[in-house]
Amino acid sequence: MALLRVGIALTLLLDLALRARSLRAHYTDFGVLPRATTLADGSPAVFFLPSLHSLSGDWPLQAVLFTVAGGCAVFLALGRFTRTATMASWLLLVSLHHRNPMVTHGDDTLLACVLFFGMLLPWGARYSLDARSVPARQTERSGTAPTRFLSFATAGYAVQVALVYLFSALLKTGPEWWSEGSAVAYALSSGNAYAWVAVAQDFPGLLALLSRGVMALEFAAPLLLFSPIWTAPLRMVGIVGIVAFHLGIASTLALGIFPVVGIVTTLGLIPSVCWTWLGVDRGATEAPTQLEDSFPGRLRNGVALGALALIVGWNLTTLPRAPFAFSPGIVKLGAWLRLGQSWSMFAPGPSRESGWHVVAGRLDDGSTVDVLRGGERVDWARPPRIATVYPSFRWYEYLARTTGPEAGTHQELYAAYLCRAWNETQPETRHLRTLELVYLWSDIRPGAPLDRPERRTLRIHRCRPALPVNAGV
Repeated sequence: MALLRVGIALTLLLDLALRARSLRAHYTDFGVLPRATTLADGSPAVFFLPSLHSLSGDWPLQAVLFTVAGGCAVFLALGRFTRTATMASWLLLVSLHHRNPMVTHGDDTLLACVLFFGMLLPWGARYSLDARSVPARQTERSGTAPTRFLSFATAGYAVQVALVYLFSALLKTGPEWWSEGSAVAYALSSGNAYAWVAVAQDFPGLLALLSRGVMALEFAAPLLLFSPIWTAPLRMVGIVGIVAFHLGIASTLALGIFPVVGIVTTLGLIPSVCWTWLGVDRGATEAPTQLEDSFPGRLRNGVALGALALIVGWNLTTLPRAPFAFSPGIVKLGAWLRLGQSWSMFAPGPSRESGWHVVAGRLDDGSTVDVLRGGERVDWARPPRIATVYPSFRWYEYLARTTGPEAGTHQELYAAYLCRAWNETQPETRHLRTLELVYLWSDIRPGAPLDRPERRTLRIHRCRPALPVNAGV
């Protein structure tokens, strides 16, 4: 649990650092999602408590909250005021997610869920400043600190990790996974793939084997993690398989911090026998503790049991033939707690379309530039690697969500933001007059050249005259 705690804390710091690059664009009223829009949408955050990040639309508050969140993550890594630091980290992470749900993804959900169970775990009991400050009291109570801990929180955390892979497999119902075996080939033809993987398309047999191997791993991982026989060795096989799976993703696809979160969240599942074999905690008692009998312990167990029931039930509702549905109140509660989840990763099958965006802006001096690419000339040719068109993976996912006809409001907000951001930094003669948001796409045929892309104009926006903008209004 100490290793899990440190890993989660470092992941939080990495996440904050990456998000901070788009702090003003994603989390202020100057950016793509002003607070008035989230309030009008009736976001889950408003149903219970407002997002702390929505208290002001100015960037200084966001910078302060990012700094506080980073400080809490440092305390969590060091294991000082561990439970308080965990609670504060979870609250700030949930608040950040609710401020702009358009830039949240599955890795954010998994990180928030594991951090939620971390609030109920004693993951500051070892290798922490807290443990060093109370060694006498701990030894007096139990003689030696136990190497294992049992509670509904440990069950909830372990089940949460397993559910990611089990339901990801159950939702992969497309023929690309089993009968065709073409899923990996389609995924590697998407805009997220690194350039070097193009050579893999010359080995369709290997890619078909990998497609079926991914399905086999996702089905096998939960069984290996919870095997009643040969528990420790089989669990380690499952953990190694999951780590190898995420390393494979990280080396082929640009998916943000998803592989990092996937690896880090397995660290708490490493069997205690491994640490004993490595000589860690030598001489400590091997018997697991019983369920906590104090009132705070019973309260934590009750909360963990409720959360466990919620996440299991929620995943069942994501199946094509869901056995039941939650009431609207429970849905809003789960969404606010960030326990609501759907692991439809490349499900039911990967996209058979590859596309990218061009934002053609007409300036007051008559010239035309691609605003998305920082003012370069407009180029309608397919880029060598689509992901490089976008400032970051979160921007890539954000624009992917604004491509459909149902996202008209977000297309308008994005276009208005581009006008503000461009005109703020350019001389008056080069202010944006109009811009055209275009999506270019073509069907994917693994192993074959892509067809000539088709253009789809998503929005034509007339920029307002440049005026001083107060991001807090």
